[in-house]
Amino acid sequence: MSLQKVCLDAQVYIWGIKEESIPEQKQMIDLSKKLFEYLENKNIDVILPTPLITELTWTMDETKREKLTKYLIQRFKPAPFDAVSAIICGKMLSQYVNKPNYAQIKQDIGKRKLKYDALIASIAIKNECDCIFTMDEDFNIAKNFIDIKKIPDNLSLFDAENSDTPNIFNT
Repeated sequence: MSLQKVCLDAQVYIWGIKEESIPEQKQMIDLSKKLFEYLENKNIDVILPTPLITELTWTMDETKREKLTKYLIQRFKPAPFDAVSAIICGKMLSQYVNKPNYAQIKQDIGKRKLKYDALIASIAIKNECDCIFTMDEDFNIAKNFIDIKKIPDNLSLFDAENSDTPNIFNT
């Protein structure tokens, strides 16, 4: 698979840009930074769903929020939630509402998180991303619509002919 355009879940930005993690995820900071470096070196476009700007900055003071927002907008390709994204998002969410275990899904994942993941995924789909990188096992709302990938330990896997990292739901 030759990557041309990708989307990253918020946690990847938190690890790789903000350099924040819980103690048991410290290794993810370096891995995420390597992913950003790899994507930049290979000239792979990284879209930035605009709802992620909110998710990444809402806890910051005004000065830090403005600085990080400016950096994100300059480094990545901002992609808004628009009417096409809304239609895709509605289709994605409807697959859960009609399931008999919807109440359990809402309880396990959380309704707000489910919607946020669908917003991010629908923007990625609308912008024709090859995949979404996440380490979030709950990101399965989008698995029927776009490839969801773990951050591989060995990023050179993408350089091999017809090579691919495992889909997060097939490992």
